[in-house]
Formats: sequence, C-alpha cells, structure tokens
Amino acid sequence: MDGLIRRTLKRKLKMDPIYFRMMELVDLINKYSYHYYTLDDPLVSDKEYDKLYKELSQLEEQHPDLVLDNSPVKRIGDKVSPTLSKVKHKHIMGSLKNCFDVNDLNKFFSFLPDQSELMVQSKFDGLALELVYQQGKLISASTRGDGFIGEDVLKNVLTIGSIPKEITIQKETIVYGEVLMFREVFNQLNQERLAKGEKPFANPRNAAAGSLRQLDPEITRQRQLQFIPYTVEPKQTYKTYSEMTSALSRLGFNTFVKGVVTYPLDKDTLSKIVSEHEVIRKTDQYDTDGIVFKVNDLSHARPNEGKLPNWACAFKLDPESETTQVVDIVVQIGRTGAITPVAILTPVLVSGSIVSRATLNNASFIKQLDVRIGDFVQVRKAAEIIPEIISVDLDKRDPDSKPFVFPDKCPCCQSQLVTEETITRCMNKECEEQLIQNILHFASRDGTDIKGVDEFIIRALFKAKEIYYPIHLYHLSLEDLEKVLGKGLTAKNAFEAIEASRHTTPEKFLYSLGIRFVGERMSKLLLKEYKDIMRLLDVTYGELVSLEGVGPVKAKAIYDYLSNPKNRDLVLNYLVEFKFKKEEKLSNKLDQKTFLITGTLTRPRKEIEKLITDNGGVMLSSVSSKLNYLIVGENAGSKLEKAKKLGIEIIEEKDLNDFLK
Repeated sequence: MDGLIRRTLKRKLKMDPIYFRMMELVDLINKYSYHYYTLDDPLVSDKEYDKLYKELSQLEEQHPDLVLDNSPVKRIGDKVSPTLSKVKHKHIMGSLKNCFDVNDLNKFFSFLPDQSELMVQSKFDGLALELVYQQGKLISASTRGDGFIGEDVLKNVLTIGSIPKEITIQKETIVYGEVLMFREVFNQLNQERLAKGEKPFANPRNAAAGSLRQLDPEITRQRQLQFIPYTVEPKQTYKTYSEMTSALSRLGFNTFVKGVVTYPLDKDTLSKIVSEHEVIRKTDQYDTDGIVFKVNDLSHARPNEGKLPNWACAFKLDPESETTQVVDIVVQIGRTGAITPVAILTPVLVSGSIVSRATLNNASFIKQLDVRIGDFVQVRKAAEIIPEIISVDLDKRDPDSKPFVFPDKCPCCQSQLVTEETITRCMNKECEEQLIQNILHFASRDGTDIKGVDEFIIRALFKAKEIYYPIHLYHLSLEDLEKVLGKGLTAKNAFEAIEASRHTTPEKFLYSLGIRFVGERMSKLLLKEYKDIMRLLDVTYGELVSLEGVGPVKAKAIYDYLSNPKNRDLVLNYLVEFKFKKEEKLSNKLDQKTFLITGTLTRPRKEIEKLITDNGGVMLSSVSSKLNYLIVGENAGSKLEKAKKLGIEIIEEKDLNDFLK
C-alpha cells in the first residue's frame, strides 16, 4: 500500500444512532486536539482529524438538539504541556463568545445604552498569552492552557522584540494578547523545514505555538514572533478601551485598532465592516479569523462569568476559499473497513496554510458534487481547520472528463465492497490494510501505548510477515526486529517499548482491542462494573444492556465481540502476555455515586470526569433515575430540564469540590 493510505476512525452504526456517534466523535477529537495543539505530538494525521471534525460539525448542524456540552466545535482551551512548568493565571483567560449576525451582536451587547461605542479589531489567529509586570519589570509569561493554569514560557517570551521587558507603570499590571507569526516568516520557516526533510507547520498559528513552547529560547528568537495586546488588568485604571489601547502603545506595545461603531449595529454597517476585514485578512501580514467587538466605555463592561468574557465578542467570518485543481481521487481504508475517497489537489494556500487534499466523504458526496479528476474546484477550510471542496467550476471542465467511478472492490484485498446507507466497507476482516490499522490502534497512546513503534515500523514488520495480529508484537525477539529494522537503536528501542507495554491497565488493554463503542469512558465503566477482563468475557447481553450509558445497540456490539470464540481465544492469549496494574484511585469519597455534566465549567470536562472517577465516582452519559448528581455549568443544555423533572440533585462545580474536601 502507498503512503496515501491513512487510518480512519469512522464507526457508523447499522441503525445510525446519531447521538452515540456524536459522543464518540467528541471524545476522539478532544483527545487528538489536545495532543496536536498542546503537546505538539499528533496521534493521527491531519486528514483523519479533519475528517472526524467535519463529520461532527455536520452532525451538529443537522441535529442542534443533540450537541454535546463538551463539543470541540465550541472548545475554549486545552491542558498545559507536561514538558513545561505551570503558572496559575492572575485572571481567568477566557475565549470569546461567537456571534454570527447583527442580531447576535446586538443581543450580546443589549446591556449597553443606545449609541454606546464599540471598538472594532481583527481577531488575531494566534496563541493567547498572559504577561505579568511587577514594579515595571516583566516577571511572568504564560499561555492560556485551560484558562486557569497555563505554561511558563517567560524565557522564550523574553526573546520576542515586540514585548517590552520593562514598562513605566510600577504597580502590578497584567497584559493579555496574542503571539503571532507573520505570513512571510511562516513561509520562510516552512521552506527551511522542507529543505531539512522536516514536516512543515500546518499554519502560522501552529508555528507560533510550537515556537513559543521550545525548550531552547534561541530557537524561539530565530522564529521572529510578534505580540499584539488586546486588554490589560486592572481595567479600572482606564475609562475607555481606546484610552487603554493608547496607554499600551505608549508602553511600547504594537496595537491594531481598526475603528469604532455604535450600538445597536445595523446590517449595512456590519456588512461594511465585514467587507473591510475580508480585504484585511487577504492583504495583512498576519492571519485573522474574525472580527472582535468590544465595549469602549469600560464602566459598562460586565465582569466575566466563567470562561467567557462579557465585554467582548467575536464575529466569525466565512472561511476563505481559493480555486485549485483536482489532480487525482484516491480511496483510503480504515481499520473497520470503511472506504473514504480523498481528492488530491494542486497545492494552494488557504487561510494561511497549504492545502493539497480534501476528503470527499463518501460515494454519495462525490455523486452529488459531481467532482471529477481534472476539475477546477473552490476549496475552503470549514471552521478554519478542515479542507473541503464547496463547488466545481463547470465552465472550466474538460469536455472529455468522466465521472469518478467508485470502486466496487477493495483496493487492498480485492474483496467485494458493501455499502450500508452512506458508508462503503470492505467486509474482509483479513484485509491487510485493516489488519495494519488494527495493530496501529492497539499500539496507540490510549491503547497499550507502545512508544516509538510507529506506522513505519508496524508496516515494515507486517510486510516482512513478522506480525499479523497485535499479539504477535509480544512474540518478537530483538533478533526478529533487527532482521527488519537493522541493528541499532531503532530495533533496540522498539523491543524495549514493546516489553514495557506489557505493564498496562486493564482499561487501556480493553480499549486497545478495538471493540466498537469501547472508548476510554466505556472501558472504565465496564471494568468498574465487572472488575476484571476474565469476568467481562462471561458477561451476558442482558447484563450489558442494563448498564447505564450502554443501551441495546452498544450492548449488542460488545456482546457480539466478547462472545465470539475466536475473539475470546485471542483475549485469553493476550492475558498471558500482560501484567496489569490498577489505575490509582485518590480516594473513595465519591464511591458509587453517579455524575453527569452539562454546560461549560471552569476546567476541561475530561479533567473533572477524571477527578470524579479517581475518587470512586461513576460518570454516566445520559439523565436517568440512576443519576445521583447533575453538575451544571454555564449554558446548561436540555439535560438540566430533564434532571429537574426526575428530581435529580442539581449541583455546581464548587459543590463537587466541597464533596472532595
């Protein structure tokens, strides 16, 4: 198989339970986003991430009543990197609420008197930063992190020329802004990386983030980062935002204020502002992804509630689009046999990064769009992330072009493909590509976490017939690895990583098996209930379906896997190879108490869920009579009303903290 083949994690149910699919997508994307944006260590390819994100975005658009509260589409921030020291912020670093039309904007600012001034700025696409000055000297610099705790990047920030190291104000002053990389610098950096055989950065924002998180400040210095402030604390020092901006400029900061408008806005004024910023985003030297409106009279600014500032909001611009040509259409095979078509494009710059491919989703999508090899197409990035083809220029179509014919046989094993609803699959479970993808899943970080045994190594071992199923990894000797990988550190490190992975938790092992619907949360739920893998092998369908958060569709998929004699034998063979360690539990303070979260809390949802389970609690996926506590945050959804009807106890995040004291 060639290098175009990538994993896809698309796992549609035969009965198409949309809500469960959305839950699965949210868990996957949140995990991948954290590793990509925070750890600079992606677990999957851009294509795979983009495919999942687009699928979730489309589902949320089609089913707004089913949108999950922790959806990454409305994510605010991520956890801090484990390689950097932590800094507690002086104030909550919140993202802005998004507005999409003039009605949204006027509703957001409805607390203002008519004719109040609103400041207008570009929404810079960079990395949020908190700068702390004491007695005029810069003593702390930290990234947003989760909004409460960020990463200490002071040493690197000291290399950024646009950040004053000293200011004339002696009292404690906190400046908030964005770290950017100008497009010219970004393009030059990527050319240098390509010349060295290194992977280019996806866009200037990622390049800026990676540069700021360097352990060597000299590398940061070479990256020529810029800083643009957007607010300062304490605000009480200033009467208006324009006064604050002027003060920042006098202190030595670069400020970019584009204008002033009055509340309430009208459609014509907004349209004019949008047109101006459409020009700005294409011609300025920095990337923007929207327009920020801010209260000018700071006496009217409301205090923050949670993580969303109440004195400013962001108006989202439509994604930029560019014209390019489809040079080929290829299909990729996922570990469940799902066949995904991908358009290979003439590389084109879209929203600050080079796009060379775009998913075509499925055969129905290709037919509906009628996209063909050789076509000139309009490409944009949905949510400024996902490359997608939005239209075909029929006027430029070659009259001899022919519609793309979706394959009827698997490009890997030549098995007959089967289409269920919109998903085309290879049903041959012995298909080589599916087998390889299953091994990759098994060895992934959330699986057995075989560090350093990447796709290249696994494909090489598979091609050499050293492995066929994941269990064969544990039958490899150092000599076996050296035959394929050569003598040296690569083989030695791979052998040691495989051996180290034998010491894992039952939860991670269960996840690694790739059972449909058994992600991180389900693994923990099942093993909390049945204690160990051996007991789980004997579970009945009736037991599974009675568990909160499982349901009949998931129960059937799990039971079918565990009751299959071939799978049971495989699991039993695995158990011989592993030495399970228990996940450490902090306490039993929440023992057997059930929880569910709705709304936006002050910390990432996964962090709070882990805190609950680490203290003996159980996370549920829906409201029912089995739920003890519903934890409610900002913008609570329909779960709140349902819980009230059932008499479920409603608590806040601070109440949970009280439980754990």
